Amino acid sequence: MPLLLLLPPLTIFLIWDRAAVRSEELRGRVREVCMSLNLSSTVTSLNLQHILVDDTRRILYCSVQKVASTTWKQVWMRMVGATPPHSTPPHYSRFGIHMQAQEHLLIQPAFEDVWGDMLNTYKKFLFVRHPFQRVVAAYRDKIENVTDVEDATVHQYLRNMYREKFGEENGGKRNISFPEFIRLITAQDEDQVLLWDSHWKPIHQLCNPCGIEYDFIGEFDNLERDSKYVLEWLGVGEEVGAFPAPTKSTHAADLSTNYLNQLSTTLRLSFANKYLLDYISFGYDLI
Repeated sequence: MPLLLLLPPLTIFLIWDRAAVRSEELRGRVREVCMSLNLSSTVTSLNLQHILVDDTRRILYCSVQKVASTTWKQVWMRMVGATPPHSTPPHYSRFGIHMQAQEHLLIQPAFEDVWGDMLNTYKKFLFVRHPFQRVVAAYRDKIENVTDVEDATVHQYLRNMYREKFGEENGGKRNISFPEFIRLITAQDEDQVLLWDSHWKPIHQLCNPCGIEYDFIGEFDNLERDSKYVLEWLGVGEEVGAFPAPTKSTHAADLSTNYLNQLSTTLRLSFANKYLLDYISFGYDLI
């Protein structure tokens, strides 16, 4: 039985109403910003690399790292039949989930001739997050508290990038500091590729909401409620079960002020400029 049918009618209405209203407000805001700034971005290969496909149900989801992307990919694997319904494979690492999901990306050769039509006709959704909190989450996950095998070389790699970019060492420290990290990523050119940079690239670059009109935009701050809505909206609530709780938290929202206080005024302004479209499009207050 679908999850929403187990809830009182008023509760069902409020879940659907609030999620839908918030999404419509965000969609309207995005359209207004894109039109005001005359931004009608061409869809790029980077965008296609982040859009998951359920060809049977005609659904597309733009996956943004540090916005519950691992949890949504778990759900996606159930939807496309890659894992049994209502199961969460404990033997999958986060890395394994992301690797398996690559088989279902819009960049795959099977969609080469049809992805344009799919973008125009399939249901499309996206989840967004406060830019600074997302970057704090990326720093804490990938640099401060490394646990996964795929991140074993992140420190040496970012140290090398910092040295190449600025001609400076970072005092021989094992990790680059948070201010150094912000300096590095705000100086990254839009077309410059760094390893792991999908964890901090602006959502406008990854998902291109000025070039792709999403039918639903959810918020990380309302992840549970908005995800329930999406599963029912897509008609898969009964099949995949309740949206699973994220398995890992960086507590970025609670700790953001601590990290913000580490930044100089110059770095704060650089960050705001780098992520300005995400701030104004998705209605977040500037740092």
